[in-house]
Amino acid sequence: MKLASLIVSTFLIVAIKAAKHCDNLGTLFYDDLGCTPTLGTVGCPSSYDCPNFSVTPGVCKFRGKEYTGGQIINGTSRCNRGCYCQGASATQCAIVDCYFGPKDNEECYNTYTLHGCCASGEKCPPFNDLATCKANGKTYREGEKFVGDGTCMSCICGKGFKGELVEPFCERIKCDVELEGDKIADNCAPAYRKNKSALCCPSYYICQSKSTTEDVVLSGTKSDRKCKFGNAEYNLHDTLTLKYTYGGQHTAKCACNLPPLLTCTLDY
Repeated sequence: MKLASLIVSTFLIVAIKAAKHCDNLGTLFYDDLGCTPTLGTVGCPSSYDCPNFSVTPGVCKFRGKEYTGGQIINGTSRCNRGCYCQGASATQCAIVDCYFGPKDNEECYNTYTLHGCCASGEKCPPFNDLATCKANGKTYREGEKFVGDGTCMSCICGKGFKGELVEPFCERIKCDVELEGDKIADNCAPAYRKNKSALCCPSYYICQSKSTTEDVVLSGTKSDRKCKFGNAEYNLHDTLTLKYTYGGQHTAKCACNLPPLLTCTLDY
């Protein structure tokens, strides 16, 4: 048993190190969707084979199950609560309000649990026997949450943390990508906020039908692995600028870095 536990622990550590090395590519999106990676020469996925995601009118698909209009969708992540299938094959989730209330003492701070969304309590002075955790060049107090620098690992500081982003302190972020199934079926591009050390959950999806394409730079690379964008296809390392409207006019820098979809960076 001890040997088996050691093997599992070693595998988890290696997996976390690999995730830290690859999360800046946008791998979490495909992992969350259940795609199969093809590894490249540096140990990170170079492309993914994804399920043929199609949309049936009035039906929502999530983690192998189908839901029809009005049905509650089960198995969503901790901050996607009250999600249901709308009649047009789209989903809607309740807005989670994480207001915990005023603190009696400004020295108090909110505490979290690994599998929760909002604060579960608070700690106040005196801080006796309080655990601290060093990560990302900072020191966190027991119960505080943080994301491992350059990774998509969500963590809670606790007693016994030794700097490794593993359970019971950390878990991989879940995006519930399939809740945007209509956009995935239309080959929309996952887009991320700029200045992020890791590309975790997309902040937005840019669709060909609701954007204009400008400044296309073709790489000249010929490969059977291409990126789809609506009904268009791009070769590996092709880049383009997309203009779209979302509360105003915006631009996004996109590239075919990790097929089968474009990866975009937003201008905000």
